[in-house]
Amino acid sequence: MQTRNHDDVSNGDIGTITGITKTANDVCVHVDFGDGRVKEYDSADLEMLDLGYATTIHKSQGSEYRSVIINLQCAHSLMLTRPLVYTAITRGKDRVILVGERKALCIAIKKTDTEKRGTCLAHRLQALSKE
Repeated sequence: MQTRNHDDVSNGDIGTITGITKTANDVCVHVDFGDGRVKEYDSADLEMLDLGYATTIHKSQGSEYRSVIINLQCAHSLMLTRPLVYTAITRGKDRVILVGERKALCIAIKKTDTEKRGTCLAHRLQALSKE
C-alpha cells in the first residue's frame, strides 16, 4: 500500500510486488498497481510503501476490495457509528463478512448524531437564495 502521494500513485493505492532487483549498491522493488501503473522503488523510496494485508476503514475510503472482513468490538464503542459501518460495508465488491460482537453492531447502527457537521450549509443556501 502506498502511504503518500507521489507522482501518479496516490496514498492508499494497493499494488503487488512483482519483482525485486538487487544491484551492487541498492535494491529496486517493482510494484504493479493493476491498472497499467508499474513503479520502481529504490531503498530510499521504500518508506512510501507498507504491507496492505489489512487496513483501517478510514484508510480504505474511496477504495474497493473483492472481499472485506469487518471486526466490530464493543471495545471500540467510541468510534462505532452508522456512517463508519456503512463505509466499511460498501468497500466490498463481492463479499463482506462481519465478525465480532452483535452488540457492537447495534451500538454503531444507533449512533447517527456524531456525523453532524457544523457547515452552516442550510443558512448559506438561504442567504444565497435571497440575493
